[in-house]
Amino acid sequence: MSFKIFSGSSNLKFSRELSKKLSVKLSDIEINHFEDGEISVFVMEDVTNCDCVVIQSLSSNANNNLIEMVMISDALRRANARNIFAVVPYLGYMRQDRRCRVGEPISSKVITSIISSYFDRVFVLDLHVPQIEAYFDVPVLNLSCFSSFIEDIKNIKGFSNENFVVVSPDVGASKKARIYADELGCTLVIVEKIRRRANESEIVSVVGEVRNKSLIIIDDIIDTGGTICNVARLLSEKGAKCIYMYASHAVFSGNAVTNLSKNCINSVKFSNSILIDEFKIKDDKFGVIDVSDIFARELSSFF
Repeated sequence: MSFKIFSGSSNLKFSRELSKKLSVKLSDIEINHFEDGEISVFVMEDVTNCDCVVIQSLSSNANNNLIEMVMISDALRRANARNIFAVVPYLGYMRQDRRCRVGEPISSKVITSIISSYFDRVFVLDLHVPQIEAYFDVPVLNLSCFSSFIEDIKNIKGFSNENFVVVSPDVGASKKARIYADELGCTLVIVEKIRRRANESEIVSVVGEVRNKSLIIIDDIIDTGGTICNVARLLSEKGAKCIYMYASHAVFSGNAVTNLSKNCINSVKFSNSILIDEFKIKDDKFGVIDVSDIFARELSSFF
């Protein structure tokens, strides 16, 4: 494969896994963060006429990670790289995909416009809403955790489509949950809730039967964990036997890990799109599913 891979500093572990899957060594780059917050980037290899891949998750400090990513791209462009591809396992700001009131920006459009200015093609994972693809001004491929999650679900001890149901934690996620339910041959249950403000919601109703069933809850993002914990408690009160949570992106803000640890959820599994401190999730309830192979398959078709 005739291309080079460069990693930003936000998720080096994912970058190493992806480079291993592609059998391509991570290229040398020097990244420094100064005391005043400025970032310095130096590409330490010859990239003349090379196709280059830059890997960076826009998580945690999304603003710094974004600037770091585009500065790497600019350094590569000025060093005469041919094409530059962005691999963004987690796209920050993707929940701010629309304007709810006058005076607000469409933040995800701002972020995608910046990325489009510096990269020739973008690979992302499980966008919050598919229409964000249209915000990019360059070709974008929105990959999915679907195959990895399905494989893991089928390996749950005692799994059967008669005893398990798939749960959508809100109406907005029902389309994605339906795809999982159809693949697994399970019934779909939908939780309807009203969001009062950011990270706060109220459950209105549960459509479907969960009594004496094991539940698979499918969502794209776990942030503070407050909403999903409320959903799990309600479903448990309604007679659910076991609850298994799957989320594409583990943001885990604030006390999310503590809240989830104390909740009635049996297991919480998520992709490695965001780097999580292993000490933070030492509880056996948590599990990370590697999705670097999903990106590796797609990248292999380009080089």
